[in-house]
Amino acid sequence: MEWRQIYKPIYFLLFSVIFFFIIFLCAEIFFYNDQTIKKFSLSNPEEYELEQNIFLINNGSSCINRLEVKVAIINNNSPWQFVENININPKPISIEIDDIGNKIAYFQFDGTKANQTVEINTKYLLRIYSSSFDIDPNDKLMYRSSLEEEYKSYILPEKYIECNSDEIKKTSNEIVGNTDDCLAIKKLYDFVRKHINYTKDSVICKGALCALKNKQGDCTEFTDLFIALCRVRGIPARFITGFVEVPIMDKIISHNWAEVYIEHYGWVPVDPTNRLFGVKPNNYVVVSYGRSIESLNGKFFYFFKILDYNKTNDLQIIHSQEVKIKKA
Repeated sequence: MEWRQIYKPIYFLLFSVIFFFIIFLCAEIFFYNDQTIKKFSLSNPEEYELEQNIFLINNGSSCINRLEVKVAIINNNSPWQFVENININPKPISIEIDDIGNKIAYFQFDGTKANQTVEINTKYLLRIYSSSFDIDPNDKLMYRSSLEEEYKSYILPEKYIECNSDEIKKTSNEIVGNTDDCLAIKKLYDFVRKHINYTKDSVICKGALCALKNKQGDCTEFTDLFIALCRVRGIPARFITGFVEVPIMDKIISHNWAEVYIEHYGWVPVDPTNRLFGVKPNNYVVVSYGRSIESLNGKFFYFFKILDYNKTNDLQIIHSQEVKIKKA
């Protein structure tokens, strides 16, 4: 019986350690969830029926032996966007998720005759919530060296987001100064929405640097400049392409906005074009991430490629997209 007396204190100590560890873990989970609830909220779920039609017309005089098409497919964007049903016609050869989370469908059409139209029809049933972040302007931002690997690409320069430009660096640093908390993001947002004059479907001005110099652009340039200014300061920011349902106009339009990554908040929506900071209404539909989507050869919604073994010179494609939306 002596061995029981010897090991009894050890058992008690081990049990105590395990017990207090479980209590500590539960407390961490509780307080984390409580903190998240205070900083983020969902409301007003809305269901939509969205239909997207892509038309590709062979406008040449010869048959196209093979036509390849890639299409960005609307995906779940938890916790505010859910695809409850999807119907794609014709059925794609494959659907893959690219390196940055875009869902890409691949189609192949053989023997497209002159004047023939190829159509890709996709119907969705979507459930979308309004989301709102209660951002404390005094919360400190992460330093570049502290960023996890998955966020580091979102502080680098890329085509149209010239955060390595001396002029953009100078502007960003002048706006923010010594601010190292969330107020810095708000300052950059305020600058962009006041600095750029909205010009519908801008063709003269492309990219962040052009928008900064010419003070004009559409939603794409608003987003480019905001992202570039954030990246100068080491704030991860990414480009969003999607649709916005406009009830007063009874239609849906394509739109661009941004998301910034803030520790303890996650990816926070920012739309300087429509004056929305930390808020995404339930009429915003996310389609894809990225300014120049590599899997779509730099395009936003779809990309097509002609493969013709006869190598004729008069192969032409007229392409268009039609999108309809209504409340379910």
